[in-house]
Amino acid sequence: MKKYIFTLILILSIYLCASCGGKDGKDSGTTVPVTEPEAVPVVTVADYSIVYPDCMGTYAERFTVESFSARRLQRLILDECGVTLDLKSDAEESSDKEIRIGNARGGDITADAYSYNMSMTDGIVTVAAGDTYSYFKAFETFVSFLEGDNNAMPEKLEVSESGLLKADNEKDFIYIDLLSEEKPEEYAIKKLTVNGNDISEYSIVYHVWGDNLSPHYGFNEKYAAEKLQSYIKFATGIELPIVTDDTKATKYEIVVGTTNREGKEIDAIDREEYGEEATLIKTEGERLIITGGARRGTLYAAYTFLEDYLGIRFYADDCEVVYKADSIDISNVNEEYIPIMEYRDNNQKSMHTSEYAVKRKINSSFCRTMNYYQGGTFTFAGDFVHTMGTIFDLDNAMNAGQPCFTDEATFEKALEGIRTLLSRSPDCKVVSMTQNDIYDYCVCSGCAAIIAEEASSTGPLIYFINRLADGIKDDYPDVKIMTLAYMFSLEPPKTAPRDNVVIMYCPIESCCACALDDPDCSTNREYADNLEGWLELTDNVYVWYYVVEFIEKDKLPFMNFDALYDTYEYFKSVGVKGVFNEAWMNSKGNEFDVMRAYLLSNLLWDNSFTREEYYDELRGFMDAYYGEASELIYEYFQVLRSASKGKHFPQYSTVNGLYDTNILIELKGELDSLWEAINSIEYADDSVKERVDTLYRGYTYFMGRL
Repeated sequence: MKKYIFTLILILSIYLCASCGGKDGKDSGTTVPVTEPEAVPVVTVADYSIVYPDCMGTYAERFTVESFSARRLQRLILDECGVTLDLKSDAEESSDKEIRIGNARGGDITADAYSYNMSMTDGIVTVAAGDTYSYFKAFETFVSFLEGDNNAMPEKLEVSESGLLKADNEKDFIYIDLLSEEKPEEYAIKKLTVNGNDISEYSIVYHVWGDNLSPHYGFNEKYAAEKLQSYIKFATGIELPIVTDDTKATKYEIVVGTTNREGKEIDAIDREEYGEEATLIKTEGERLIITGGARRGTLYAAYTFLEDYLGIRFYADDCEVVYKADSIDISNVNEEYIPIMEYRDNNQKSMHTSEYAVKRKINSSFCRTMNYYQGGTFTFAGDFVHTMGTIFDLDNAMNAGQPCFTDEATFEKALEGIRTLLSRSPDCKVVSMTQNDIYDYCVCSGCAAIIAEEASSTGPLIYFINRLADGIKDDYPDVKIMTLAYMFSLEPPKTAPRDNVVIMYCPIESCCACALDDPDCSTNREYADNLEGWLELTDNVYVWYYVVEFIEKDKLPFMNFDALYDTYEYFKSVGVKGVFNEAWMNSKGNEFDVMRAYLLSNLLWDNSFTREEYYDELRGFMDAYYGEASELIYEYFQVLRSASKGKHFPQYSTVNGLYDTNILIELKGELDSLWEAINSIEYADDSVKERVDTLYRGYTYFMGRL
């Protein structure tokens, strides 16, 4: 048996050797052909075309997010892969290798705003996104999946990403016009109730000004009552009577401010911590109570009530809306709020009007004057900033050299000047003793010694300011001296400022594209370190924050909107007590500055303003402010947002500094077409058209700078 097996193996071996060619490649005997396995062809992105949904109609109707985004994908693939894919509408003949955008060819893939979905079936890629920016993110992801040097397509593709941002774009509203004697065509709120009781049963009650009730700014409480009456009437069609609290109490009342109803018909309210601006909105029994701190608290509470409970938005001094609702019931409410930012300002032109500023809870006296009906202001005695030039009678005022901070005659003159200002400003909170607008500082022997001891060029300034603070504290215990941490004085010294000193920290030349505490932004990390150093020395820190580009004035859209929210979250977390936002103060509208001012006012006031609410308000502003053009202008905004992605820029910048200009140059044709569509719209309201035209003027200017 073993012999048989051995013989069989031998025969097979001989047969195999005979079947193979020799080493020299020649056949030896019968040849058996060898078949190589068939290579599977690699499918690359170059095999594809891009398809967008066809749309017939006017130019404005034909210009769609999908067609615009399809062109952007074509350019992105050219940049990343070196090939130009065919671009066509789904009205043209189909093929078996297509990247379909949106619902091209009747696809049913969809995406909500700020999200995208991407899939592949039988070689067909489908990408759907909620807006231009989301398409941009989807395309970045798609290109990242292309493999190897030949940009091979992946075998499988199934991606769904929901962004952090979700806006409600379906809200319907009515523009508010309180000056017109004509009734609105419809009332936005069909039914308004308080604890189930119809609003028509109610009267508005405020205190009779001038009796022996605790002293307070009663004018603003009467004013708050009148504003509630006006806006409720516009929203519902019902005009509530306004009565004083010397009338007999009734069951159905909206109690405004501090009244004699407290401790009788309603519980007494403990206002010990209310100060001037805290707010309280609550229901008690059948009554609705809207009240707050002595100066502005009640008026702020009234405007907060209108916003939070009636759906009214004060988007701009010339743009207010009320959102439609079939029914609103106000019940089981108890909302008390004490703002953490005691000082709030924005000098953008739209915020100069005192009536609008108080609605946005801007409280500074800079750029505006608020009367007692509006609750007065957070008042500065004398000038606001760079005051040393005028106090010391220096030539060239705020651009003069800095004074010597250890000179006794300089100190005496400064103290006299401050006392004079305070004697003329009995209502002031802060007096500004702030350096001139240059980097230079005194390095005499006295100042140099303090610099060495404090290990900071800021040392002599704080030595000087502390002496002044000691000189006024007994006679003016409620007043603080404000000075700047700016230019030469950004770095904190060792010595802490006195308790009656405010440091206005000015992160000049910080990166405005990133949050101030962004750990990946080396520029801002240094500025954040200095801010936190000041906060270790004192609780009285304000920030002078730069929110606009200055070289081209108001003409370059300054895409810092994402950074604003994160920066303000940082300010609140570390204990900043006030912010001055420096904007372009001489015009409005060219670069989304009115929208920025509105959003900043929300961030200044509301400690719990969420990221989602921030972007909801951004989109809501656009819907109201730009009316019929809002969808297309939002796409324009998102293109600018994409083109600025990854850039780092200070407030002094250029088009090249703010944007990836290659993107804008390549998109110029599409952007021009977008604006052609915007400008072809027939606007029902001339004021909306003027806002759009103003934005367009900004567009033509900055595109001309490329």
